[in-house]
Amino acid sequence: MPPPLRATIDRPAEPPPPPVRPLPLVLLVLVLVAVAASLLSTGRAERPRAEEPTEPAVADATGPASSRGSASPEAPTTGKLVVRVRTADGSPVPDGTQAGYVHDGVRRLRKASLDGSFPFLDAPVGRLEATADAPGYTADRVAAVVVAGVDGAEPVVTLTPLK
Repeated sequence: MPPPLRATIDRPAEPPPPPVRPLPLVLLVLVLVAVAASLLSTGRAERPRAEEPTEPAVADATGPASSRGSASPEAPTTGKLVVRVRTADGSPVPDGTQAGYVHDGVRRLRKASLDGSFPFLDAPVGRLEATADAPGYTADRVAAVVVAGVDGAEPVVTLTPLK
């Protein structure tokens, strides 16, 4: 038996989709990237600087609490330093602990902030030594380098119980 006949309907051929033009897409992406970059850089410039803790600096007999010179816009003289303190035996850092730095013979200390660190947003640029004071402990001195505009100096000072 011969196969059954099938009727076919002739449909008009669909037109091909329009070609994608890459130039308008590339220009759109470039404009969006430029706008985003502009907004991000403007947001950084307008963001207020974090306030330094209100706890005043404590100076010892070697000098004043702060030795700030006049800063020129071309060469910043201060940067960010965050001193962290731990104990050698792993016990909690004692109440009353102060930490800071020694620079050019001037020692500057402060109490801990709420997160337990000892931040200085106006530490002098250059080499200094981070240190701490705690009742019943001796602290090592840790060399650190402060660079203006860089959040990199975070020395860890170790407290060792007195014997």
